[in-house]
Amino acid sequence: MHPHPFSSRLGHSRGIVHEAIGPGEETAARKVHDWAIDLFNHGFYWESHEAWESLWHSFGRNGAQAKFAKGLIKLAAAGVKAREGRAIGVKRHAGRAIELFDDCSAADAGQFQWCMGLSAAWLRAHCRAIFDHPERFLEASDSDVICVFPFVLLPSYGTVSASSC
Repeated sequence: MHPHPFSSRLGHSRGIVHEAIGPGEETAARKVHDWAIDLFNHGFYWESHEAWESLWHSFGRNGAQAKFAKGLIKLAAAGVKAREGRAIGVKRHAGRAIELFDDCSAADAGQFQWCMGLSAAWLRAHCRAIFDHPERFLEASDSDVICVFPFVLLPSYGTVSASSC
């Protein structure tokens, strides 16, 4: 319905290049994550997906931290599908996000409950609601930006130990 923000010649973010985030660049990673959260909370699901994908790559696409980022990518993808009016896609991406957040929680004998200031259990609960009733989140209007989810992501960095993620 809407052009891809980065790759389409009609995309509003065409030409923007995401800088690579190297290992050990926690400040840069946090900036990207905070930006992705802001994009997500304002209904820019495709853009938040792209931002979290850069983190996923920087985390090596493997391990608990990468799985957590991939879960956020899938949650954002569910938002994209909701904007397209595709209930099956919403359900599929929400289901994959649940699996990824479950994998994170299973890592390190259940010690991995928070990552990047967000709770795996809280995210799983919201993904479960999306998975169970994807039709409630469909919004295929002509409007460029619409928030389809009835929640916002609010990281709580102060309550998370550095060892949890």
